Amino acid sequence: MKKKLRKIMIRNHQFLWRYTQDNANLSTLLVQREGKPVWRWRIRFHTQDTWTGGNPLNEGIAVTREGEAIELNLNRPGHVGEIIQYLL
Repeated sequence: MKKKLRKIMIRNHQFLWRYTQDNANLSTLLVQREGKPVWRWRIRFHTQDTWTGGNPLNEGIAVTREGEAIELNLNRPGHVGEIIQYLL
């Protein structure tokens, strides 16, 4: 069963996105712009598995951004929104 695409608004445009964990070391972020023209980004992440055997981008990984410690988890819309804004 495929995961449903989630909606997010960035710069007055609607985007659809889905984060999937393909296996413990590989995951995919799919971003699609809604409307015309339709285009997609497919971003593949290769990581080391966690001590639980999972994917750190799904479970949350401690990172530092602009001197602030945050937990990065690609199931959170805020983090996906930041990635989309960066790519735009």
